Amino acid sequence: MKDKWRTKYRKSLDRDSRKQVNILTGFDLALETHIDAEKVTKNTNQPESEIVEPVKSIGQLRSCIAHCNENEQNRSVKARNLHEILPEESKKRIGGGAGVSANFLSNTGNYVAIYTPVLSEEVTNRLNDNIVSPMLDGKIVLKRATECTNSDRTKKDAVIKLNNGNNYLKLSGKMQGFGPYFRSGVEESFSHLDKEMDRIILSGFQETEGNYESKLIKSSQQLEKIETEKHLEYVTMSQEKRQLMIEEVIPKFESISLDEAGAKELAEELEIQVENRLSAEDALKLGKALLDIEKIKRCHIQTYRYQICVTSADYRIEASKIRDAMLYAQIYSTAMAETGSIPEEENVQKSGLDGKHVHRLDPLEDMADHLDKERFVETGVYSGSEIKAVAIPTLIEEDPKRVDGLRTVSSSGAFTEEIR
Repeated sequence: MKDKWRTKYRKSLDRDSRKQVNILTGFDLALETHIDAEKVTKNTNQPESEIVEPVKSIGQLRSCIAHCNENEQNRSVKARNLHEILPEESKKRIGGGAGVSANFLSNTGNYVAIYTPVLSEEVTNRLNDNIVSPMLDGKIVLKRATECTNSDRTKKDAVIKLNNGNNYLKLSGKMQGFGPYFRSGVEESFSHLDKEMDRIILSGFQETEGNYESKLIKSSQQLEKIETEKHLEYVTMSQEKRQLMIEEVIPKFESISLDEAGAKELAEELEIQVENRLSAEDALKLGKALLDIEKIKRCHIQTYRYQICVTSADYRIEASKIRDAMLYAQIYSTAMAETGSIPEEENVQKSGLDGKHVHRLDPLEDMADHLDKERFVETGVYSGSEIKAVAIPTLIEEDPKRVDGLRTVSSSGAFTEEIR
């Protein structure tokens, strides 16, 4: 059966042409430093396993690493004075969900605009040359991002690979004044962008600081007015923020993606009982619950073992096309894990599935039993009177050079590919 899924993976790349679609990404953009965990944990006593936030010392960092190792979770935590905590590391690359998805989607032939309230030359120099950004010039216009810089401040993050690449800890630096919303001038003229874009992909809500209540409510009010289909990259955050997200922000999106940690976090808030190791049945149950939230019509949950997408029965994309889009994006995500860089379309077309294997099909078998559809293990698609459900086994890179950003590539890629 795995061979049939390898064939499906290969076929997802086999299209003579793909139409270009217009995508807007926002709001988080950063430069990331990548650190080997051994550089901060070797020759030390076993620290207490806990999440400490914000991280301000090497001891607190080691406690966070111990927690992530023990629970095999991806976590993003705020950190202060990274240059004092971490060893010197010169190599930096584009980070933040908006930055990674922008470079990836432009690499694969899409027209991409990026918006973040603070845009520095240091970070725009690492965006692809063809990426644009909205700016005011009497009216709102799209110009090359390098022409739209408005600050010399750059958000700095660090990523620590754990458990041989199965998970990671991200240390998120502070960006004073950041808010996940459009500044007043852009907001007033946003109707122009709304007409230009095919889809909008937004992330970074977990980074909101200061008066986060007013910032998230302002974001919600703006999102309410946007007609273009919007996708939220949900990342773990404090309980206070996630309660406000559920009440005010998530209902304004048509689509949401979650990793395993984020899925368990929202399940807890929605009082849904799930296993510590999220089963496919649990993911399906959570996806169905999220569809009950106002505008949400699509929920994409990603784990190391499988991916599931649950949509409303009337979602306009057919189940088989959702599946093929997920397969396509997963190939690019695995290619990034292999090389450490955001993949180019030409390179992926050449290398394909070389050296990679398909994960076991147990999660799909569990879903087949739950949905009472035997062929689900083979097809990964289900269309019922209330929902559509799609699942794929993940494609595994055994020796990943990069572990962060993979979920961003697979979720933004799937959301975009299904309309191309």
